[in-house]
Amino acid sequence: MRSTLFAAMAALLITAGSVQAREPGQPRGCPSRWCGCYLAHYFGMPHRRDLWRARNWAKIGRATKARIGAIVVWPNHVGVIVGRTAKGWVIKSGNDGNRVRARVRTVHNAIAFRALK
Repeated sequence: MRSTLFAAMAALLITAGSVQAREPGQPRGCPSRWCGCYLAHYFGMPHRRDLWRARNWAKIGRATKARIGAIVVWPNHVGVIVGRTAKGWVIKSGNDGNRVRARVRTVHNAIAFRALK
């Protein structure tokens, strides 16, 4: 349901000419590098402190391909794919410019794509 909602939101923003959706930032108690911590909160697992490190997301769930709903892991960042445009995948992540946002990003250097379900 969340991925459908964010895909619809991304589509609306894209038609408006901007993919810069924003929401409240760093969850309370997260470290200064907080993308993994944000995603743990997003998926309802704030107690999983091991996931506060971005690279550790490559070890959970099951391997998948780039698709809406997939977690994309880079060496030092993690996010979730929430949409797709002609320019690329729309990724929602925390600590992207020190805030939470959804924007088109390249997945070229990703080290893993993971599915939780």
